[in-house]
Amino acid sequence: MNFELFIARGILSKDKNNFSRPIVRISIISISLGLAVMILSLAITTGFKDAISQKVIGFGSHIKITSFDLNKSFESSPVDMQQPFYPSLADSTGIRHIQVFATKSGLVKSEDQIQGIVMKGIWSDFDRSFFAKNIVEGDLITIDPEKRTNDILISKRIADKLEFNL
Repeated sequence: MNFELFIARGILSKDKNNFSRPIVRISIISISLGLAVMILSLAITTGFKDAISQKVIGFGSHIKITSFDLNKSFESSPVDMQQPFYPSLADSTGIRHIQVFATKSGLVKSEDQIQGIVMKGIWSDFDRSFFAKNIVEGDLITIDPEKRTNDILISKRIADKLEFNL
């Protein structure tokens, strides 16, 4: 007989006094409920963490290759696409997509509000699948490499702050 079973039989035996039996049962139920709540909260937290990670990665990326400089602003010096490592990256395992981008800080002004933003310029090779799943209002931007466009896609939070509607 193992030690745990020996202790359990000693505590819950029927020939002992009946005073401790309800106390032991209440404590067993309490510990079971507490453990179930902890397991459930851990599962929910892990699920939220995964969902938030996917959104952060969807708006940004896992890896960004930028020029090395001491510039602390959101605008970085451009990196030439003609790099020796660039063609071989697309063939590497684990890399789904490579795209070029540019960032620039700016201001968006409505009639009575001004909001600072960081604009992300994209090219025709932009992977639109994340934004297609998460767009709340409006349409995705259609990019034609032959002509310039003034279309923008802004977050729901900024649209609400600036009181923009479609």
